[in-house]
Amino acid sequence: MILGLDISTACIGYTVYSDKLEEKGHILLSKYGKDQFVKSVVIKDKFIELQKKYKITHIAIEQYMKFFSGGGSRAQTMLTLAEFNGRVSQMCFDIFDTVPEYFNVLTARKLAWGTSRVKGHDDQKLANLERVINTEVNASFDIGRTGKYKGYCFDEADAYTIAKAMWVKMNEKE
Repeated sequence: MILGLDISTACIGYTVYSDKLEEKGHILLSKYGKDQFVKSVVIKDKFIELQKKYKITHIAIEQYMKFFSGGGSRAQTMLTLAEFNGRVSQMCFDIFDTVPEYFNVLTARKLAWGTSRVKGHDDQKLANLERVINTEVNASFDIGRTGKYKGYCFDEADAYTIAKAMWVKMNEKE
């Protein structure tokens, strides 16, 4: 089993995947403020729960942004995310006894879907979510009062794509 993660300090999307979706969800962290230690306890508890439920042998994590993009994050935000990503990665190693593998978002989409971008689609995060819906019969995503998908749905879809990319990569070698 593969655990795919899309990590941010506000929300972690996760997917448990074999050759299909086993479970997807999110860990909402924004309600715990900025204290990474409190957030770590919440994450650790969820990871222990997942390890008891599934025999997770591989961890796939969306690689955090390593450079500035137009209109993107400030240096402090990127440093905080890198620190948090390292903290979660260490937890994965400790709980699942496996070294995580990191995937660039575009590389993961190309592995999982054959192409990194959906031509003619203005919103690639939405396009990725739609790809998950079209692939997994049991995948449903929450819609808010405005008729749009809730923000964490994109984290869940990204986690799915990361997990599927790992599965494809593992099975290419056979």
